[in-house]
Amino acid sequence: MKRRVLLIDDSATSRLALSQALRRLAFEVTAVGGLDELDAALAGRKPDLLLVDVHMPEVFGNDLVPWLRENRRIDRPILLYSNRTSEELQALADECGADGFICKTGRPDEVAAHVERFLTGGHS
Repeated sequence: MKRRVLLIDDSATSRLALSQALRRLAFEVTAVGGLDELDAALAGRKPDLLLVDVHMPEVFGNDLVPWLRENRRIDRPILLYSNRTSEELQALADECGADGFICKTGRPDEVAAHVERFLTGGHS
């Protein structure tokens, strides 16, 4: 069975590019642009990993992480995803209970490779 990634990002361009890169690595990808699509995306088989953009108009990703854990009972890895510095992202991840982070500054295939390494235990 393919590993499933749920990508939450308000940028259609980012969602498309990263979804394509993840699919090339044989992930099943569900990409949503906002909270209105989130419940439908969480129905059925749970994702193996959630990738959450920090800067979204409806909610900051670091505020969404605790909500996902408490209200949607997500016990799978959640990674923050942003163009902030590594130091800032690490602090946000620590504060909100995310399992890690990925800097958006890399190419989509680099970001997808980071997701792959995270799920195979190769993350730092």
